[in-house]
Amino acid sequence: MDIKIVRLFISLPVPETYRDAFGEWQHECIRRHEEVTGQLRWTQREQLHLTARFLGDVDDQRISALEQAFATVCRVTPPFELIFEKLV
Repeated sequence: MDIKIVRLFISLPVPETYRDAFGEWQHECIRRHEEVTGQLRWTQREQLHLTARFLGDVDDQRISALEQAFATVCRVTPPFELIFEKLV
């Protein structure tokens, strides 16, 4: 059986209402820092997310167990609100 390693992270989606603001901020960063823009990989607007935890390289055979564990955590964790006040 072949073992495949995948890079995983836990992320929170950015609500549609904030994507435009993040997109504008991102374009401003690119414009202001052109000297390093080629060295960075920018996330497309449709893929914007907040990384809560980077898991790193994981054996793909563990993905199902991780999904089940995260589903349990999501069921027992009350909803929360994340407020963005300012992007700098």
